[in-house]
Amino acid sequence: MAEFLNQTVPQDAVYDEGFGNMGKPIPDFRKDEAYRTCREEWGMASPKAMSCVTGCAEALERDRPHEAMSQAMRYIDLTGAYRLFAVLLTHQEEN
Repeated sequence: MAEFLNQTVPQDAVYDEGFGNMGKPIPDFRKDEAYRTCREEWGMASPKAMSCVTGCAEALERDRPHEAMSQAMRYIDLTGAYRLFAVLLTHQEEN
């Protein structure tokens, strides 16, 4: 909204990077973290967790967030789907 008022509002780089990652390949370390999140925090069985992460990641890589949302919501609720998006788009690899 601020840009329409000729104002510039500084944003955290991760915010821009996250949305900028839609439509690009998702690195394996992010998929691994999303899988870990599904298994450890939501208690999913391994095949369910893999299916959830794979379906959501493939849709995000094609820049189809609505499709990714419906893929994720086959297994988790709306808040969980947004959290999964955050992991897949912004998780930073630990050194």
